Amino acid sequence: MKDHIKAKLAECVSFVEVQSVIDDYMAYYNNQRYQWHLAKLAPNEFYKFVITGEYPLDVPKIPAHPVIARKPEELGCQSYQKNTDS
Repeated sequence: MKDHIKAKLAECVSFVEVQSVIDDYMAYYNNQRYQWHLAKLAPNEFYKFVITGEYPLDVPKIPAHPVIARKPEELGCQSYQKNTDS
């Protein structure tokens, strides 16, 4: 992460600005940045793919559905759904 936001951090003059830059990058990383090892999806998209089995991208060869080693409740699914319902 440091390498991606190094220039922005150098421009910050307060803790609040640093915190804002880091929060923005974390939101980007978790919601928009595609990751090769997560079936070429952003982390939140991959989570939905694992839970629903529906691959969100239109590609000719859909990756195999990941094997779930634990129940969604053990992975925090209930708390995720509670936070998004409100």
